[in-house]
Amino acid sequence: MKYLSEYKNYLNLIKDGLIRTYSIEKYHSNLEIMLNSLNLKYDLNIINKFIYDLEIFNTNNYSNDVLEYILNLNKNLLGYYPSYVWVTNINGENGFKYDYKYINNKYHNIKIRFEAKYEDGLYKNDLVIPDYAYHLSSMNKKDKITKEGLYPKATKRKTDHPERIYFFYDIENKDDLLKSLKINDIMNNKNNIYILYKIKMPKDIIIHSDANYSGGFFIYDFILPKDIEIIEENL
Repeated sequence: MKYLSEYKNYLNLIKDGLIRTYSIEKYHSNLEIMLNSLNLKYDLNIINKFIYDLEIFNTNNYSNDVLEYILNLNKNLLGYYPSYVWVTNINGENGFKYDYKYINNKYHNIKIRFEAKYEDGLYKNDLVIPDYAYHLSSMNKKDKITKEGLYPKATKRKTDHPERIYFFYDIENKDDLLKSLKINDIMNNKNNIYILYKIKMPKDIIIHSDANYSGGFFIYDFILPKDIEIIEENL
């Protein structure tokens, strides 16, 4: 009866998985029901309530269709997305920003980092909206941002995310964030120059906590040009 109750709960959850995020700490059993039904050899490592790693062992025992099903199950069941992947082959383990090409049974093991679409649950506010926040962007986007505003973009960062705009609360954190961006550029053979923007945050906007950075947040909405001010250039 307990299994049946959990399965019914699973059916309800999967209807909502695209529009909200459920805590993996609370609902991991629903995911495990489906993974166990595939006779999957796996390890589920819960980082916190909105981030977890799923490692699939002996990947070559499963078809690529099964691997795709497992991927989609994690994406749609509880409201998560794959952000990073580690693959193990004869050369050892290597990690990459998530790309679908790594979901392949040619590897011995595959480990996928899943992160919440909405770290604070539903698409709603439970965070205090600051009057102002800050945003770093490359110089080549200056004209577009000042004329058209800020739109959510899936930028090329260490992990893969749905389209978002990232902000940080305190201008004193600029140097650390800029250093991180520069290191990422070097790894991708780029040499970007950055601009620091000050953003007046609309009072009716929805903001979401960033599981990877406690000093910032992200939005899925649009920022008007009139609410954007350049603070520093040529960074």
